[in-house]
Amino acid sequence: MAGCSGVPNMQACFILPLATGMSLTLCLLTLRRRNPKARYVLWPRIDQKSCLKCSLTAGFELVVVEPLREGDELHTNLPRLTELLQSMDPGSVACILSTTSCFAPRAPDDEVCCVSSVVAIAKLCKKADVPHIINNAYGLQCPVIMGNIAKVSAVLSMLFHPCLNWIFMQAARRGRVDAFIQSTDKNFMVPVGGAIVAGFDVEFISAIGKTYPGRGSACPSMDVLITLLSLGLEGYQKLLVSRKSMFIYLAEQLRDLAARYQERLLETPSNTISIGITLTADNAKSLTELGSMLFSRLVSGSRVVVPGGSKDVEGIQLEGWGSHCPNYPTAYLTAAAAIGITKKEIDQFISKFEKILHKFKEKHLKNMIALTPPEVEDSQQKLKVTPSSKWSNTPRGSWKKKDRRRKKSGETQPTDGDHQSPPESSVLNSPNSDPDQSIVNNSLDISTNGLPQQEI
Repeated sequence: MAGCSGVPNMQACFILPLATGMSLTLCLLTLRRRNPKARYVLWPRIDQKSCLKCSLTAGFELVVVEPLREGDELHTNLPRLTELLQSMDPGSVACILSTTSCFAPRAPDDEVCCVSSVVAIAKLCKKADVPHIINNAYGLQCPVIMGNIAKVSAVLSMLFHPCLNWIFMQAARRGRVDAFIQSTDKNFMVPVGGAIVAGFDVEFISAIGKTYPGRGSACPSMDVLITLLSLGLEGYQKLLVSRKSMFIYLAEQLRDLAARYQERLLETPSNTISIGITLTADNAKSLTELGSMLFSRLVSGSRVVVPGGSKDVEGIQLEGWGSHCPNYPTAYLTAAAAIGITKKEIDQFISKFEKILHKFKEKHLKNMIALTPPEVEDSQQKLKVTPSSKWSNTPRGSWKKKDRRRKKSGETQPTDGDHQSPPESSVLNSPNSDPDQSIVNNSLDISTNGLPQQEI
């Protein structure tokens, strides 16, 4: 594992039958046993409830460190962390809980202005003698571009993301890293319910494992084992390379879509998993409708964030919840390119998102410049039927009513002007007709410029 993970100096790791949040909780409980007097966890803010709840569940008070905004991107506030460590009693700080992967526009804690903040935080922790726990949920697959990865000497180090793991090596050598935790489902495409806990201190990692009470399911370990045996080293490497190219493709498609609708892509170069696109409307609160429309069309994972909201999480009030800071200047939608994503899935997402966005802007944005509606697929355009029989002008169901009246009056033949019920094959066998005529004709919505409603 040490060689394959790209962290040759890693000393121990194991798989917990728990998701990332509960695995972080076990790490913090282990720290509590080692330092019962500790009260606080310093947390560079990332708006994900698991990060808050794991600290509170372990019995610590959370000290939120708000990020710094540079352009569109939000970075770790290292000066504030330094100030807190200098002003607080080191014995009262259980740890600093940093994060290497997060939703845009938050930049990961692995890079701040081309300087690794994980290394900087590790140095602060070493100097103040404070433990350092890293939430590395997506980190094994994150292709952050950094230099000097040649220091990782093992050939197998290319299996997992070498850049982030190089950061861990440098942080461990030049500072302090007690443990880093990564999700199995986010990195190995297995069902939710497992996490890998790794570190450089065998005694501490072993102590975390002993904290787990009772027996646990072997499913997470078996899922990872079967997946790795099935893919092999080469197969997993191909997935990592593909994920990187798919991220670039997703960014290009979203950038083109944004330009067509007077929006723009958020410039977050340090985040190579999540992408943000601005959203505008006359009523900003109506933007949340976009998220529900996407979800109802089986698009999961994307988030619509509207500035100005707040969230109370276990008694902690966070302003601007979802945007990682109190006063982010614009609403936006995020989309991520995780391992295993394909070009077809991205194209399907872009198609659905564009149709929804067009419909939404027509409805909610009064001053919107006239836009060309998204193209309808050729197969859908060909579904238009030219009526070719006497049944075409008959209102649906009218022939049934007339047939019932004839039966009551004793008539056996239809009178002039009546329409007989169409044979089942009369429309289907017409050379200019289509079997889906009735479906298409009844699904058109004028407000969507003729787009099939079920596809909007």
